[in-house]
Amino acid sequence: MAATLEYGDWTIRPTDPVPPIPGWQKFAWTYAHKDYDGPEDGRCGCAESPDACKAEIDWREEA
Repeated sequence: MAATLEYGDWTIRPTDPVPPIPGWQKFAWTYAHKDYDGPEDGRCGCAESPDACKAEIDWREEA
């Protein structure tokens, strides 16, 4: 299993476990802001790779 990655004020980690369902690979990595306070916070998500997580984080930071 890959290690947790730090990206600015965000943490990116492998989703464990990824359900063995076709198409769920897009949820293979989870990212969340270090100050994440729960679902209503909205500063979290899933993507298919660390690079895809970084792109989504960058988009959130620009918004």
